[in-house]
Amino acid sequence: MAVPQISDTARWVAYARALESERSDALFQDPYARRLAGDSGEDLARRMGSAPVIARAIAVRTFTLDELILQQISRQG
Repeated sequence: MAVPQISDTARWVAYARALESERSDALFQDPYARRLAGDSGEDLARRMGSAPVIARAIAVRTFTLDELILQQISRQG
């Protein structure tokens, strides 16, 4: 399935971030994700299929990149 507009990608990823944020064992908290995703982000994620699996992959990617950035900042001040 093609994503109609680039802004839809942002809403789709925001929905994935919202799903992660709502987990009891979440890797991170994004209090604005659900609002940014809106109904269209959720709808797009459901149409893409495997929303929970994709959301978990996005969460792991986000967490890993955040950790790499924080490590680099601590090394370089």
